[in-house]
Amino acid sequence: MRIYKYISSLQKRYASGIAKEHAYRADLEAPLCQLAPRMGVK
Repeated sequence: MRIYKYISSLQKRYASGIAKEHAYRADLEAPLCQLAPRMGVK
């Protein structure tokens, strides 16, 4: 996931007004898995 896609996704969730802390977890998981595939981010 490119950084601009990650930021765009965060902005959409934030703009919805209903996103809580855990709503952002999936958005963060994708780039972390790509950056550190051996660390077992799940």
